[in-house]
Amino acid sequence: MTDPGDYQRAWQQYRQQGRLWIALFILYVPAVVGSATISLRYLHTPKPAIGVALLWMAFTLYLGARINLWRCPRCGNTFSGTLWRSKGIFAGQCVHCGLPKYWSGEAPGS
Repeated sequence: MTDPGDYQRAWQQYRQQGRLWIALFILYVPAVVGSATISLRYLHTPKPAIGVALLWMAFTLYLGARINLWRCPRCGNTFSGTLWRSKGIFAGQCVHCGLPKYWSGEAPGS
């Protein structure tokens, strides 16, 4: 049986990545508008803001792919499906072995 601490570490990493992805998604527009305002006011060109937008999108897509391809702590397969067909952050359990999301590996009531 897998050590409950291994499951907890894996779920903690998954939560951190999910929270970072949500923050990146929500803050995209304010960051791009803010960088555009600053670059237009002080540099008189939108090029830095375009760079910020492209890098932000690339990192958001990369992190989203990492979350979609995240490995189940029990079976080692992708938790939510594949990159092309995935339940993503909405998967409540592993699509391969049925491990419930955020399950610590301990018996209920332990």
